[in-house]
Amino acid sequence: MFKLIFWGIIIYLAYKVIFELIVPVSQVATQLKDKMKDINEAQQKQYEQQRTQQQTQSTKKSSHDDDYIEFEEVK
Repeated sequence: MFKLIFWGIIIYLAYKVIFELIVPVSQVATQLKDKMKDINEAQQKQYEQQRTQQQTQSTKKSSHDDDYIEFEEVK
């Protein structure tokens, strides 16, 4: 009888630990991993947008460089 009560308590405690501690922690870890992935993708998209803007600006600037006449100082 004592063994049955002892094993019942052990099984109950193991159940509580697994479903109240381990499972929620793993769910939170999964959610954090997903959020970090989303943040990383957003940063990558923003980086690509900035890069394309810089490339378009550099092409616009290079077309105006042809109009520049270099000044030479006369002594």
